[in-house]
Amino acid sequence: MRFRSTILLSWRARQLGGALASDRGNHAVARARGATSPIVTYVICTNPRSGSYLLCDGLASTSLAGRPREWFNPLGEEGRRSRWGLDKSTDATYATYLAQVLTRSTTRNGISGIKLHFYQFVELEKKLGDVEGFEDLTRAELMTKAFPNLKYLWLTRRDKARQAISYLLASKTGDWCMIDGGKSSKSKATIDESDFDPQAVVRLEKTFAQNDAAWHSYFESNKIAPLIVYYEDLAIDYRGTVVAVLKWLGVPNADAVAVRPSRLKQQSTAQNEDWLKRYVLFKTEQDRLPPHFKRTLRKRTLRKRSRKKKES
Repeated sequence: MRFRSTILLSWRARQLGGALASDRGNHAVARARGATSPIVTYVICTNPRSGSYLLCDGLASTSLAGRPREWFNPLGEEGRRSRWGLDKSTDATYATYLAQVLTRSTTRNGISGIKLHFYQFVELEKKLGDVEGFEDLTRAELMTKAFPNLKYLWLTRRDKARQAISYLLASKTGDWCMIDGGKSSKSKATIDESDFDPQAVVRLEKTFAQNDAAWHSYFESNKIAPLIVYYEDLAIDYRGTVVAVLKWLGVPNADAVAVRPSRLKQQSTAQNEDWLKRYVLFKTEQDRLPPHFKRTLRKRTLRKRSRKKKES
């Protein structure tokens, strides 16, 4: 398993504070009945295991906040192109795909919702740069040109160790999210003692921190003030967070909007807590070791992982 510092590829094709909008934006949203192209676009900037499915599902349930999904997930684009008939089209350029996304991600009030993990953001920049009329633009200029009246929401997680453990467990079980009434793809009972890999958690924790730093750098260098939402706050106040986002988007009477109760089951179990305790202990012990001992342990871990990979 390889993890890169700023590109974290998920192992599956996923399905799916800031200022309030100006009065002008509120009126524009209110007028856009039956809209098929966006008047306002917002991008949820995030990383895996930050609660993005939870937030997107809640926003989509209102039918007033676009249809925020991973529209630019490289693992899902090919399937969408096929379903939308773009694989046979003579005009199947990326501009055509972008136009389809803008239409399909927009609700009748003219709001479009997009979700981007950082690695998807990196890939999107490359693809937009090849679109006619998008040449020689900076990353921020590409986004502004592609998405009308663009707003950014930064969804992050304070506890990176829990985030890393959540990712590692999900990658082993195949259960990236669990819908009420749905079936688990693989029982967590199949995870044994040897599946706990503290070095993998270290790498993941570092990757998530680096990706968050990359998002922050993008916002800061382009003088963007995103609406910041923390996973921990979303988990505590699901409806309140969804309503706060609706207000930020300029949705009229947001407090009165019906928000469907979350369909997602909590995935964190006693196993997550057990791995967290073991990980904290591992890091404490590592901090006490001389540098040459740490290097020796890392080499042993790599050899062990290599043998395990060959056996499997």
